[in-house]
Amino acid sequence: NRANIAPRVGLAWDPTGSGKTSIRLGTGLFQNHLLGRTWYFFDDTLFGRQFRVSSPPFPRGTSGGLSPTALTTNRIVDDPETPTMVHYNLQIQRQLTPTVSLRAGYVGSHGYNMHHPVSVNIRTPRIQEDGTKLFTGGPRRNPNFTDIRELRTDGQSNYNAFQAEVQKALSHGLQMQASYTLSKTHSDSDSISSSQIRSTN
Repeated sequence: NRANIAPRVGLAWDPTGSGKTSIRLGTGLFQNHLLGRTWYFFDDTLFGRQFRVSSPPFPRGTSGGLSPTALTTNRIVDDPETPTMVHYNLQIQRQLTPTVSLRAGYVGSHGYNMHHPVSVNIRTPRIQEDGTKLFTGGPRRNPNFTDIRELRTDGQSNYNAFQAEVQKALSHGLQMQASYTLSKTHSDSDSISSSQIRSTN
């Protein structure tokens, strides 16, 4: 979308004027466009079908015939939105000694229009004699297909973290750093497949 903009802004301030304390904050907007492999996988107008071979005789495994299963297909929602992330942070750093400094801060992010897959050819419930609904084994919305996967861009994510770090600069042949992070994250769009990185051509 040509209307997408990605501004960033940051500020660094020394409230004491001594050069030993620094308050830094910043935020930015980032677009995360759909990968080519994602388009390739979901923007597929072809129909897939599997064939089952039961008790295949050796050596001609298919001589007993093939049992076709229902079709499968994928699609991308019409006019997908651009996945977008907003990152923000606030940090305070203080020099304790000439070689030791302490840094603490808040780091967060919020994602919207995130892409995630949804199986839209769900099973419709069967009404039991007692009036309850049973979804197991019920007919699918489109019985000509088993699975219809749709890529949507309505997912959201949220990350919040407290970070602390003590760092000792190199002196007398010794350099040290200790870090601590306490974080919490929520997301309904972590992955579009069972693996994020594949060795595919």
